[in-house]
Amino acid sequence: MLLPAIISFAALAAAIPSPSLDKRACKIAYPTQHFQLISTDRQHNTKNHDIVVTGISGETEYVTELHWDGFAAGSYGCRLQLFFSKDGSGRLETNPNNHKLNFWTVNRTVDVELDNWDHYPGKVSLVGTADVQILKPRQEDTVIEVASSGCPAAGLDYRVEIEKSGGQKEGFVQFWQENGAGLRVLYDC
Repeated sequence: MLLPAIISFAALAAAIPSPSLDKRACKIAYPTQHFQLISTDRQHNTKNHDIVVTGISGETEYVTELHWDGFAAGSYGCRLQLFFSKDGSGRLETNPNNHKLNFWTVNRTVDVELDNWDHYPGKVSLVGTADVQILKPRQEDTVIEVASSGCPAAGLDYRVEIEKSGGQKEGFVQFWQENGAGLRVLYDC
């Protein structure tokens, strides 16, 4: 009697369509503001441009500020990443001695029109450190996960600095924000 019941259950299970578990496509957002504050040009910033430089060279320090516009209601799972494609997009350059970037949340929206070395948002929390190394030749795309957060309607803002530890005085990371390479936020995955 058990065998007919098993066969009946198997036939019933086969007749019921299974729900589709299609993988959702992630959405990608790129920074709407990305510029540098420069210690030797205290009253200006670089304005938005395609080259992102963060680091210390001699007496000059470059700090990067980033802003992403707000996310739609219901967006979730924002993941800040650095992305460099195997085809070379992003043209990454680093100092071989120091190539770690610290990412900080800040206490207000960054502002390309107002921020400079003497006037900038305060750091709140260190949310990630990215060890950005050049892998040549790149056999596959390089993705460096930096931080995860919610996706606020007000947007995301960060301050990026070269890591200053272990007595390291100089170091830099430089890349081009181009062709989908550079900084990005993945969300709704």
